[in-house]
Amino acid sequence: MVWCENDQTASEDGVATGECQMSCANCYKPVRLDNTNNSGTPAEVGYMPLPVNDSNTCKKQTDMKASCKGQNKYWCEGTKSCSDYCYDCTGEVNVWDSTTLSYTMKTEQFSSANEEDGVCEVSCPYAKRNVQDKYFWGNGETYMDEQQSTYCPLTKTCLVPDGFSSGEDPVIIDMMNMYGSSNANPCSTCGTFTIQKWHNGNNVCIEETKETCNENYDRWCPATRKCLSWSESCEENCPGMPFTPPHYVGHNMYDSGSCMQTKAEVVEKCKNSEFLSQWESPGKYCKSDYWQGCVESCEFSCNSESVSAVDDGTGFCTFQNTLVTTHNEPLDDYIPQYNHTIAVEADGTETEMWIEEPQNDTSTDYAAYTEVADPWCNYSMTSVQYCDECAATMDSNMQWTPSQMIKSMDGLTCIWPEKVYGCNDLNAVNYDPYATALYDDFETCPPTTDTEYCMSCSYSSYSMSSGLSLPEDTLDYYGMPMNLSEPEPSMYNYSYMYP
Repeated sequence: MVWCENDQTASEDGVATGECQMSCANCYKPVRLDNTNNSGTPAEVGYMPLPVNDSNTCKKQTDMKASCKGQNKYWCEGTKSCSDYCYDCTGEVNVWDSTTLSYTMKTEQFSSANEEDGVCEVSCPYAKRNVQDKYFWGNGETYMDEQQSTYCPLTKTCLVPDGFSSGEDPVIIDMMNMYGSSNANPCSTCGTFTIQKWHNGNNVCIEETKETCNENYDRWCPATRKCLSWSESCEENCPGMPFTPPHYVGHNMYDSGSCMQTKAEVVEKCKNSEFLSQWESPGKYCKSDYWQGCVESCEFSCNSESVSAVDDGTGFCTFQNTLVTTHNEPLDDYIPQYNHTIAVEADGTETEMWIEEPQNDTSTDYAAYTEVADPWCNYSMTSVQYCDECAATMDSNMQWTPSQMIKSMDGLTCIWPEKVYGCNDLNAVNYDPYATALYDDFETCPPTTDTEYCMSCSYSSYSMSSGLSLPEDTLDYYGMPMNLSEPEPSMYNYSYMYP
């Protein structure tokens, strides 16, 4: 058997440890995806694969790659071992067959040495398709197009772009729109390895990380572990971290490649001269409809829809009092009328009754909606239609969870209720950074004795007795389906529930 350090069992002193298993093929370690020091994002759990058998100990493939590179060798994915020159590196690869229009497992040479990453890469074959270019005056002649497929290291598959499975029918390429589906990125099916990279004559899929995002001048969202393109914003696409740094990605004065959690962080980048370029003066942070940056005056330099912002007192330019947005809500025109009577019995007992009178007006010729001001959300410093959008969270699978915020008495601001129920234990997998109270006053989270209980918080189970398995569609740390069939899933327990 092999040793799987998955922290799913515990020694007598309570320290989390691993267990013996039959194979590293299904050795996964639950890990937190968020930064535990960042209390503004929800805790999410992913499953880090430990697939490499290194002297009967299961290890991460990234650790083995680093070990090989440290020895001036190359990591060979085919044999899951180090190689001196990649000449002897072979492995099974799923290759597209243009004849049968299907993928077939073939033995391929991983003979291309990637000096930068320290890995042996496979040269994926070229795939063919019939193509017809489309112009505004009509379609051109049909011709045979040939493109190299792209290697996905997670599935060991040579991926082909859209359109290569269409057989004899030509693929129409809109020459006026080169971003059509026929030119889609094949790495979109390679888990979190969604970035296509050309290296040493090969197309390879590389992982979405902060570094790879910034290399493409994209912003990194730590909450979702995804890149934000130029058309996406921290405010709308990075829950819990809605503030965009005031400078471009790659700014050499500070780390400007990630979305930020609080307005104090972005204000500091404009106030502190250490973070400013030589032509900038210390000032205030401005986020308008079209750009964000540092300005000397909110009133004169920060505009949105021809409306000037004002300093909120902290150096943040806000439109809260000057730019009010609205939405329509259903208008309730029905006002019930009651007939109030008091009946006195013979013994002097009084019976009070409120009887609703029937409505005589049956007309529907009235406005069905009324205009309502959008409440202000201090977390994103923007107006929202409903307060549950303010401080809402999103997990790694892009599942949106509304907050418990409500409107203030005047309906203009989103506020927290007196108690925000949820899990307030940072070490739990369902930790809620906004929770102020557990669901039950009698709970103890985490439980310290067998008699105490905790239903608000969930922890990774240390009990292997139940043999609980995850659903077949569970994704691992890299966003790929987990191997739950070999060995038998019932041998492993990755339950969120406390035993």
